[in-house]
Amino acid sequence: MVQDPKKLYDLFDPHINLQVHCAVYPGGGKSCRNGIPRFWVTLDGAVILDCLHDYMVLWKNKDLRLGNLPMEPDVALCCGTVIQYFNAPVDKLFELQDRFGLTDILLAADRRVGKRRWPAVYAARSEAARKVLIARGYMPPEGDGHRLEAEIQDILTTFSQSNAALKDL
Repeated sequence: MVQDPKKLYDLFDPHINLQVHCAVYPGGGKSCRNGIPRFWVTLDGAVILDCLHDYMVLWKNKDLRLGNLPMEPDVALCCGTVIQYFNAPVDKLFELQDRFGLTDILLAADRRVGKRRWPAVYAARSEAARKVLIARGYMPPEGDGHRLEAEIQDILTTFSQSNAALKDL
């Protein structure tokens, strides 16, 4: 089991700002006796995976009364996925999957996954994983719309940093 969160972060590329969050908010009534759980992942402060929100999207065709949503088990599933990923041998990482795409994000952020494997991860994994790879410096192949998105994001980031620097003057 992951005892020290720093050890999980040691697996991530140190050049990206990826954070894994888990919290329980008070309340919930009959639907969540222990509070309302939330598990989410951010990249540079932007949420790229939100277990509760994504669960509701997955179940959009179901009866969405809050009392019918098994939120606690899903957050526990996300936490278990992180533990499973952390404990998996490196040669088994590409075999791991989960329904939320959390494994995709962890794989894309993992510094043990070399640059030569990035194209395979980019092609086969979730949009959130693609964002992580782009943050790590991967440039998608020509003609891929994701490359344009990465370039636009770089421009917006530079613009934002310039604005912040000007405000400090």
